[in-house]
Amino acid sequence: MDVPAFDVTSASEIIISLGDLIVGDSEYRDVQWDAVTLVVTVADSHQHLFGYFYTNDGGWTPGNPGGMALLDQVMALRTATTAPGKRAWKVCRIQLIREEMQLTVDYEYRSWKRWMVTPANLETRVEELRPRPGNDSAAERTRRSWWQRFTH
Repeated sequence: MDVPAFDVTSASEIIISLGDLIVGDSEYRDVQWDAVTLVVTVADSHQHLFGYFYTNDGGWTPGNPGGMALLDQVMALRTATTAPGKRAWKVCRIQLIREEMQLTVDYEYRSWKRWMVTPANLETRVEELRPRPGNDSAAERTRRSWWQRFTH
């Protein structure tokens, strides 16, 4: 198995803090949701954050839990996951499924358009971004670490 060229420990801690920020955001405490997806796009001069809360009955509503603190942590994650001499990712997708306490993070290195939502693709893309339960071993490790921290 190849050893990652980036700081795995720092990246893992930052990912755990992202889960804390999402679940702990008082502005969204009263919002009914079963899952959330956040997408952060990073360009040379700015960052853009958008997201959706999803319910198990098929509903969704836009929202950005975590605010500026979450955006700051995502930027720290970008730094922590960039190997020396390599390019950083352009887009990050964060998904959390509340019932399973499943927190996953995916990166896009090539195109900032990968998860872009436009008026023309709104309904389709929002559903594509809906978190799906999975059995990914990395997600399982993150879920256990985050759940242990969140409940203690």
